[in-house]
Amino acid sequence: MKSAREAGATWAQIGEALGITKQAAHDFYSRKTEEQEKYLSDLHDTAAARAVLDE
Repeated sequence: MKSAREAGATWAQIGEALGITKQAAHDFYSRKTEEQEKYLSDLHDTAAARAVLDE
């Protein structure tokens, strides 16, 4: 999802590709980002992950 967003895909396009709604795609990515921040903070680029949520 991060790569798709960075390449210019919308949440609607990502959701369609996955067979889910744009909101479900966004929510899934947001939850996974939070989990990575919590459990893998040493290995996770929080700023880059969060940037695609705000675009």
